[in-house]
Amino acid sequence: MNIFYKHKKAVLFLVLFVVFLFIRLYNINARIIFDWDQEQFSTQVMNILRNGKFTLLGPRVTDVRGFFLAPYFTYLLIPFYIFTQLHPVALVLFVTCINILFFGISYKLLTKIFGWTTAMLFLLLWTFSSYHAGYDTIPWWPIMLPLGTLFTWWSLWRIYKKNTLKNWIILGLVLGIFIHMHFQFIFAYLFTTVFILMTKPKKWYLHGMATFFTILLLLIPLVVFDFRHNFLNSTLFINYFLNGSGEPKDLFVWQIVFTNAVQPFTYIRNSLLAWLFYVLVHIVAIYTIKKENDRFRKSFFTATETLWIALPFVFAMYGRRPSEYYFLILFPFIYILLSYFLQKYLQKSFAIGLLCLFIFTNIPQIIPLFQSNRNGMQQKDRVIQKIGMLVKNTPYSVSFDGPPNTDTGFRYLLKLYRYPVSEDLTVPMIGVHIPIKENDVQVGIYGITIPKEILK
Repeated sequence: MNIFYKHKKAVLFLVLFVVFLFIRLYNINARIIFDWDQEQFSTQVMNILRNGKFTLLGPRVTDVRGFFLAPYFTYLLIPFYIFTQLHPVALVLFVTCINILFFGISYKLLTKIFGWTTAMLFLLLWTFSSYHAGYDTIPWWPIMLPLGTLFTWWSLWRIYKKNTLKNWIILGLVLGIFIHMHFQFIFAYLFTTVFILMTKPKKWYLHGMATFFTILLLLIPLVVFDFRHNFLNSTLFINYFLNGSGEPKDLFVWQIVFTNAVQPFTYIRNSLLAWLFYVLVHIVAIYTIKKENDRFRKSFFTATETLWIALPFVFAMYGRRPSEYYFLILFPFIYILLSYFLQKYLQKSFAIGLLCLFIFTNIPQIIPLFQSNRNGMQQKDRVIQKIGMLVKNTPYSVSFDGPPNTDTGFRYLLKLYRYPVSEDLTVPMIGVHIPIKENDVQVGIYGITIPKEILK
């Protein structure tokens, strides 16, 4: 017991870290998805490493009318795919690394800026949030956004402490890279602008130009693409913001999704409770700003409040139903605000009670996330390996029959194992089915129909 009190902070940190990793990584091989997005950037990586075919384009914003972002995420994945020899289990390693990085950087940075207790409260909320427990295990572009937010805070902290040109360039690198992970990172631009206007570092307008030009330099892949393709992406970008998606706008449709996103705090999916939470965050922000004397933190929370004010207007202008992950960028700001408020302005017993309530209401929503994914990477890999075990090394084609997107992920795995798949209509056809048909070879929920003439 004496050892615990002597090393209390280290013990609490390790316990929370273990719980954080357990929630995210337990049974991760069987949980992780390998769908359309994962197949897309995995194929890009394969083309780079196998064929020397580099890409200039990353994810596309929203839909077929949207514009493209730069491919920095694809290149970030390359070391992981090299390690696994192009097997998509690389995504498991990637997710693991991102989560460990997020936890470690959060702890170190937030302890430095806001203190140990606030940092631990932030990580406690993040660890037990059912919203983040789900999204933290999806290997795709948005998983980078919380990390990008931390790097933005770190860059602004460096500028506040030491206003050098180097630190402004670092800020430009952070903003310029992470905007290409998902366009919702534009909220970090708003936060940064308000924070800089509040703190007004010396020569901020001159140094800000260095940040701006650094962001522009990171557009080089898209500029090269445009020169090669008659300015296609620039045209898409301009048309998107001038003409929108071409669909009628609904100013209030985002509220349904927002209600789902804040469910970890409301427990019940109810729009009224969601709006009460929205108002509560405003009250907490205004109270904290009024009470705070430290210039950095006062500016930080003022910029956070600006984001929260902007939220309904931005999504109303968007005018379409967003996905729940469109709110990912906002949660780090809200969590740090709530954590700081709990630590500084609430009675300890009351704060502990609220945290316990948050944990106990989220655990039932986290537990189902541990189940194996019947359509996940592991199952798809088993289907393809089963085909390799049963079929001769002779050309064949493969068809997929089932719910929408049944085929996603499989084609990459067929290329990975270099199976003799042909598009020739005269070769025998293997069928992969959901549901399973009579006489199929069964692998999980998938049935495989194999013509007798190509069986080993």
